[in-house]
Amino acid sequence: MTPSTRRQARILAGDRRINQRYPIQADLEYRIIQKGEVVLAGAGRSVDVSTGGILFEAPADLTLGAELEISLAWPARLHDSVAINLCVSGKVTRSDGARHAATIEEHEFYLRGRHRSPSPRFRAAANPPEFRISL
Repeated sequence: MTPSTRRQARILAGDRRINQRYPIQADLEYRIIQKGEVVLAGAGRSVDVSTGGILFEAPADLTLGAELEISLAWPARLHDSVAINLCVSGKVTRSDGARHAATIEEHEFYLRGRHRSPSPRFRAAANPPEFRISL
């Protein structure tokens, strides 16, 4: 089945998403950013991830359109031994109780425990990482 055929099958089944979602359940931390400052931070768990977005559960009220950054404990390890985080920035697109959806506008992988970045993409950064991983 080609990617185009799979997408058409998902549309017929009522799923209009452009990108395929993968059921990745992993711990995450999030930060809501306003005017370059962190206004809310918390923890949760992902439900699924695609190249364009992430669905996650967190016990907070998140404002639609809010800018956010997420650091997700990636389940796979680099070279089967190094723990990494997927760090993304985007906006809240849906918030329904404890379940939230966000776009992924930018992403990068970092060594676990070193998710803060000096780049503008992760503006909540306090300390830059010692090592960056580009995949």
